[in-house]
Amino acid sequence: MSLIDKIFEDKIDFFVQNLKLTNYSIYIPIIIICITIIVLVILVFKRNKLTYTLLVILIIIDLFSMAFFYEGNSDDRHIRNSLEGLTDLEYLTQEDELFRILPVAPSISGYVFANNKNIHNKVSAVTGYVPFLLKDYNVVTGISTSSDNIPNWTELLKNNNVISMLNTKYILVPARENIEEFMSSIGDDYYEIIYEDSEAIMLKNNNYLPRFYFVDEVIGADSVEEVREILWKENAVNDGGKFDPEKTAIIQDLDFSGNMFDTEEAEVDIVEYKNNEVMLETNSRNDSFLVFSDSYYPGWKAYIDGNETRIYKTNGILKGIYLEKGKHTVVFKFTPGYFWILSIMSLISFISVIVMIIVLVKKRRKQQLILNGNDKLS
Repeated sequence: MSLIDKIFEDKIDFFVQNLKLTNYSIYIPIIIICITIIVLVILVFKRNKLTYTLLVILIIIDLFSMAFFYEGNSDDRHIRNSLEGLTDLEYLTQEDELFRILPVAPSISGYVFANNKNIHNKVSAVTGYVPFLLKDYNVVTGISTSSDNIPNWTELLKNNNVISMLNTKYILVPARENIEEFMSSIGDDYYEIIYEDSEAIMLKNNNYLPRFYFVDEVIGADSVEEVREILWKENAVNDGGKFDPEKTAIIQDLDFSGNMFDTEEAEVDIVEYKNNEVMLETNSRNDSFLVFSDSYYPGWKAYIDGNETRIYKTNGILKGIYLEKGKHTVVFKFTPGYFWILSIMSLISFISVIVMIIVLVKKRRKQQLILNGNDKLS
């Protein structure tokens, strides 16, 4: 097996299974690329103002399609407003612990959180930072391409197990006419209102789970559809449910024998937390299973005391690792091997374009010199 085969092994299958061509984040770039290739081919054989104009238009569309189509540029309140100093919402940035929000409503009190705007205030969102969500994430949560496209958000709140395992501490929902009826429908034991205005309500999830936590039990599942069945179908709304993500984790491709753990004295401390690397210190009297409430995604590797260990696909969309008893240093690191191959390919392509431009410029100058020489002779 070649190096490239090793690097891309299983990753292509993962993307094929998880990415949907119906997502505009996929089909729009594909359309732009195809049209650009056609225009470039035409330019090779026939150069005129029309083809050059088309190429310029395509470049403009490529540069601004994401900004205009998804992000939008009409609402800049997330840039002008800061949460610092705002008593009613400042806890979103001042708390020391790691947590996420679910911005079903786009804004509250002039502060915008939906569709990537949460990044400005450094608040993590369950909906992610781009519309490029994996299919498995959609299957488990019902979240599609953005926070304002969650048709089942009330059912997601009623379930509570799913939203809690995603480290969701706060939920921003549209204002309701009958608040008492709404709170009763989603489970007033699960949530409490901590702030509201004319456009939205901020709820606190009393059952949210931390970013890292140990479970007492693991059970196996053969597919993400089976995971969803356990998380949703067996979890009858508002009756406590049969599945508790705080105690149990669902593992796909389970390959170890012990599935019950005594985690009464298990501890985990966050030493360092960065976008592409996380360092933890753990201590447990017995073997344990640690859940990392972060998307299961190719390129992530886990190390226990410097030795690489397997990352298990947990609860359909999260990460999890098996730990033997004792004290350990655990490191999660995002190091996709294909990144370097694609970077080299991009660099080669860039250099090739520069060389081609230089050659074409020199060729054109040479032709111009010849034409000028002919004009003088005539």
